[in-house]
Amino acid sequence: MKIKITSVFLIATAFLLYSCDEDGYADYDPGETVTQKFAGEWYIVGYSPDGEVAFADQGGDYNLWSTYNTAANNENFWIDDHGSFFELKSQVQANLANHF
Repeated sequence: MKIKITSVFLIATAFLLYSCDEDGYADYDPGETVTQKFAGEWYIVGYSPDGEVAFADQGGDYNLWSTYNTAANNENFWIDDHGSFFELKSQVQANLANHF
C-alpha cells in the first residue's frame, strides 16, 4: 500500500512540475480590446453639497467600481459597483472618436 501511495505522489508531482512550464507561451499575444483604455478599477466617494460624505449614516464611503470590456469587443463596456452602493452593473457605450 505504501508503494502505491508513493507512486501516486511521484506521478502527481511530475505532472505539477511539467504543467508549470512557460516555454510554450513566450510568443503568445493576447491582443487588445477596443475599450481597454477605459478599463480599470476606481474608488469613488460621493459628497453632499456641504462637503460631507454623502449618506455617511448608511455606509457612504469609498467604493470600488470596475470598468471592463464586453465579450462583443466593440465600443460598449461594463461599469460595475459590485453591489456596494447603487447596485449598478450596466453596459455603457464609449464615444471613442472624442477620446482617442
